[in-house]
Amino acid sequence: MEVDSLVTWVNFLIVVLIVAKFAAKPVMDLLKNRKKDKFSELSRLEAEKEKVSDEIGKTLKIINEKKNLLSDTEKNIIKQGESIKAGIIKEAGIQSELILAKAKQEAEKELEQATEKLRNEAMKEVLDKLPGAKQD
Repeated sequence: MEVDSLVTWVNFLIVVLIVAKFAAKPVMDLLKNRKKDKFSELSRLEAEKEKVSDEIGKTLKIINEKKNLLSDTEKNIIKQGESIKAGIIKEAGIQSELILAKAKQEAEKELEQATEKLRNEAMKEVLDKLPGAKQD
């Protein structure tokens, strides 16, 4: 049995040496090629990552610029709104003054008419009560 086991081990060693002699170079080449491919893929992915990172930076910059523009626009709109509001209030004040002046004129005119009417009625009554006045 010892001889069989020794022969088996020798045969195994011979097979390993043959496989190592003939398969080592192709296996090593295969491993080197896979390593080179993986390195190339990694380089390509890093370059793509850098490109995407730059695009994200540009996009964030544009977003911030747009936010600032929007903020400035909002402030301008508020300022214009306040200006329009002040103009409307001023115009309303002028209109109310005109309405009050017109109402005052109408009241004075009505007062004058009432005073004139009252004066005429009083004169008529006085004249009617005077002796020698004609009675209708």
